Amino acid sequence: MTDILYLLTVPVLVTLMAAGVVWYSNRQADRSFRARLRSRPETVVSVPPADVIRAQRDRI
Repeated sequence: MTDILYLLTVPVLVTLMAAGVVWYSNRQADRSFRARLRSRPETVVSVPPADVIRAQRDRI
């Protein structure tokens, strides 16, 4: 009986621990991403639309 409980408990605990690691990692990544967004300068050069890029390419 003890062996069955052990065999059922270990996978559940390992799964919960892995879920906690993934959750914590995602939280850290989200904080880092938001901090980077806040620190970006307001004048960010945007990429022109595809038709503008094609027109410039065709002109050359």
